[in-house]
Amino acid sequence: MNIDDSGSSNTKDSSRYYVLSGTIIHESDYKDIKQDVFNYKLKHFKDDYIDAEIHVHELYKSQPPFSSVLLDEKYKQLDDLYELISSLPITIISIAKLIFEILHDKWNIFNTAWSILFQRFDSFLQNTDSSSKGKIRIDRSTKEQHKKITEIIETLQKDLVAAHKINHVICEPFFVNSEVSEAIQISDAVSYCTLKHMTGFEKFEKYWNLIESKHYKHSGQIDSYGLNIFPNARTINNFVK
Repeated sequence: MNIDDSGSSNTKDSSRYYVLSGTIIHESDYKDIKQDVFNYKLKHFKDDYIDAEIHVHELYKSQPPFSSVLLDEKYKQLDDLYELISSLPITIISIAKLIFEILHDKWNIFNTAWSILFQRFDSFLQNTDSSSKGKIRIDRSTKEQHKKITEIIETLQKDLVAAHKINHVICEPFFVNSEVSEAIQISDAVSYCTLKHMTGFEKFEKYWNLIESKHYKHSGQIDSYGLNIFPNARTINNFVK
């Protein structure tokens, strides 16, 4: 599972959501996916940003290195990117955390989001093939985050509550430079699209519709499996009371 995020887990920031997205890829498919992403870049990336990595926020906002991309070309790039993602042999799990000031003292937004993501990944592995072990690859971040994320996994592996314990995930996550990881760049596109979907941003709804089918499902439903929104309205109401 290759992970990237959008928004902020800090309640003092302006972002209303913190979204974590994990793209699950079988090792046997990685080479083909890498080639597909390379072909996409070969078609679209040129001139000032020929060596750029996929960053949908910067592309959509026309920020460096995509400042020179014209409007029509920008949307063509986004159209083709999400069409590509919808065709890849991947499974997506996303955690969308609503940032609510009243919940700040009740939950550690960062820890809760990452814990839920790892638990859902473990559930996916268990339901797919109980003999499989999952590796976690994360966009390189601060040393503090490295430590926190590793500690979260270790805690989940030792948790005495059976419903929380994970058994199918290798403990030590790999922190990689997203510039050399096509899978992390795909997760960037997924997390940003999920963030826009959660905020009801109309321009990205067609992209959400393209990638929705790639989410982890149970009985045909992605809610609480491939897309986990937390806290829900019931939880918030309990705290408001």
